Amino acid sequence: MRKKKSRGIDYIGLSLITIGLGCLQIMVDRGEDDDWFGSNFIRLMALLAFLGIFGAIGWLLIAKKPIVNLMVFKDWHFSIGCLLNAAGFGIVYASAVVIPQFTQQVLPYTPTWAGLVLSPGGIALMVLIPIVTALVEVVQTRYVIAFGFLVLGFGLIFGSIIITPDVDFRTLVMARTIQSAGFGFLLVPINTVAFLTLPRELNNDGAALFAMFRNVSGAIAISLATAAVTERTQVHQSYLAQWTTPLHQPFETLIATYEQTLRAMGRAGIAVRDEAVGHIYQVFRVQAQVLAYADIFMYAAIIAFIMIPLCFLVAPIRCPPKPSPHHAGVRH
Repeated sequence: MRKKKSRGIDYIGLSLITIGLGCLQIMVDRGEDDDWFGSNFIRLMALLAFLGIFGAIGWLLIAKKPIVNLMVFKDWHFSIGCLLNAAGFGIVYASAVVIPQFTQQVLPYTPTWAGLVLSPGGIALMVLIPIVTALVEVVQTRYVIAFGFLVLGFGLIFGSIIITPDVDFRTLVMARTIQSAGFGFLLVPINTVAFLTLPRELNNDGAALFAMFRNVSGAIAISLATAAVTERTQVHQSYLAQWTTPLHQPFETLIATYEQTLRAMGRAGIAVRDEAVGHIYQVFRVQAQVLAYADIFMYAAIIAFIMIPLCFLVAPIRCPPKPSPHHAGVRH
């Protein structure tokens, strides 16, 4: 029996991909701290990321034995599946980081309670997966995916609306559970769509690229969401600052109220006004942070809604999901 030849390792392609994605991740992680493109280091990382990613694409297209075969993207369903996969995981990963960050910085919760906010969403996801697995056999896959992004989008809008400095634990859990429920309608159908018409000999390459899109989009989304919280907080502070002036009567009235409360507590002297202003500044910062978190949820919701029309580029099929991308036998 003739032994099957191994394709070998494409060290050039692997190195270029590693450099490109690694520098891209460093750039988005460090960008906020280093003033983005105002920093020579960030500009260097951006250049290396550009050269690495596009160099890898060029090399993989001409190499005789590339580490992954980019011809998988000629398959329409695989390309659409990768895009939907990247968007879904990016949104969910970002919100999974932003919610605990909000609860610990603003409310504040302990790490344990912050984790408990996410837990019911995980349970909802586990319950929904077998249900959706059965559902795609009787409902067109594209409808299921569109419904998932719709629920995810409304869950994010709900999260944007309910976020306040005094939001309760139950409401936060509800918002996260709705988001996770929407994601539950995406996992199985998107995997089904991506490998629906992909030739069997390209399954290994497809599986590697599909996983890469998921991981890279999730990591970038987390970094961008974290950076966006800081940036949007500064924007809202600049906007709110115009109302914190002695020329704005409600501001002066609020200071007078705090001064009266402090005097009733036994405070005295000119330090009362400074203490009142300091307390208002703390409230001011919290309000700016809350508005920033609300913005992040709204941006994520917009991305979720943008994905809905793309779902209808998928062929109108009903099919049970494959056990893995290495198995054939899809039933139409």
